[in-house]
Amino acid sequence: MILLIPLSLKRDMSAFRYVSMASIASLVYTAVVLILELPEYYKHYSETAVSKAAYIDLNLFTGCAMTFYSYTC
Repeated sequence: MILLIPLSLKRDMSAFRYVSMASIASLVYTAVVLILELPEYYKHYSETAVSKAAYIDLNLFTGCAMTFYSYTC
């Protein structure tokens, strides 16, 4: 409610012009954290990782159905 009440008090859409800046900043922060932690993660799990050029299983159809459903909604 702390976030919703101030957002509901705005009269027009121009009041949300700085929300995109916050979302871009959060995406940049997430990208920086992932890039910084990637070498340690790769070093820790590289022995157990299985690399194949292509991998198809029966979960492909379930994933496609969920993707198409979320896209159309």
